[in-house]
Amino acid sequence: MFVDLHVHTTASDGTFQPQEAVACAKAQNLSAIAITDHDTIDGIKPAQEAGKQLGIEVIEGVELGCDLAGREIHILGYLIRRNSQVLLAALSNLAEERTARAQEMVRRLNKLGIGVLWEDVAALAGDGTVGRLHIARVLASGGWARDQSDAFARYLDRDKPAYVPRQRLSPAGAIELIHQAGGVAVLAHPKLIGRDQVIRELAAEGLDGIEVYHVCHDWQDVAKYKQLARKFGLLLTGGSDCHGPAGKGEVLLGKILTPIECLIQLQERAREYRC
Repeated sequence: MFVDLHVHTTASDGTFQPQEAVACAKAQNLSAIAITDHDTIDGIKPAQEAGKQLGIEVIEGVELGCDLAGREIHILGYLIRRNSQVLLAALSNLAEERTARAQEMVRRLNKLGIGVLWEDVAALAGDGTVGRLHIARVLASGGWARDQSDAFARYLDRDKPAYVPRQRLSPAGAIELIHQAGGVAVLAHPKLIGRDQVIRELAAEGLDGIEVYHVCHDWQDVAKYKQLARKFGLLLTGGSDCHGPAGKGEVLLGKILTPIECLIQLQERAREYRC
């Protein structure tokens, strides 16, 4: 039995509606998925309702962007309480900051002579939290970039002309916020950080686990991060980081098969926090 513990929906920058993500998980014969949208939990409830109908367990999750000495890292929160007032207040502030940042990126693109309209970006985001991926899609659809990857490489990546830095949480602050919401804190896709020393540092800050299985991790990476998890007493998790069919070129949901034992251990840790 396998699970996928890293799935995005239209509540943030995914292209699957929450119900579509659950249906895809059913088609892939998964036992459970975690909805881990960026800085929002709005996709969880509709996904759970669909999960009840289709026999798929849907785990409450969120992905928080953080800054550590100039490096962008992401902390996943699992089995969080959706009614946590501390969490809801923090997510509201992050959503406002995301919108202001995206608007500034559009203004910078316009100064470069690129006619991206904020209304188009906002329409693409819909009721979800807006992010760079929405801007990249508009750039690609408008012919200002070959595709989303090209849009990032030319305009939206760090040090590119339209990039705007975010006011991010610290990793320690994200871990504390997740714990306050009754959840379990996990470092996402450590290979993309490029500095494994971060794992030691965050373990000392109360990190619970690391994402060992990920679409960007080959078998050597999996072996390395398993070893580091054992070294620092961390749980193992994994997921596809699926953003839907238009997110990263293909539907990744179900491509990374994470053993259900990883979910069981997360649930056990969450019960410890709630005792």
